[in-house]
Amino acid sequence: MFEWYKPDNLINYITELKKKTSAKIIVFGNYIVLNNDLPDISATGKEITNKDIKSLALYDDELKMKSKGLYRFISKKDLLSNGDSNKDCILYTNENAPMTYDSNHLSFESAKLISDSIIAKKIDIFSNK
Repeated sequence: MFEWYKPDNLINYITELKKKTSAKIIVFGNYIVLNNDLPDISATGKEITNKDIKSLALYDDELKMKSKGLYRFISKKDLLSNGDSNKDCILYTNENAPMTYDSNHLSFESAKLISDSIIAKKIDIFSNK
């Protein structure tokens, strides 16, 4: 989901989808959306500040609240940060791969980091918690 789609759009879609299938639905929340591409920001040599961040975990609270019985919600922010500040968020993997090569799509390396975190925390992604 991005800022032009709201949680209610997703809920309406999932409600219709559930009429056609009994498949488990997993919704991953947003992570950081930057105002510019991460490599461009990094190339300046300056530290990323709040002015570089367009949004952090957009709609996470609402998506989590509306998930009951409809889908399993997984917060990328909960998996990739230790707080609510940009300083708490992982922007590079241990191998120094960027979280994104643009302003918001996760890199393969960050997706792998999420997968590893789900496994390490023993999160059952198929439960409807």
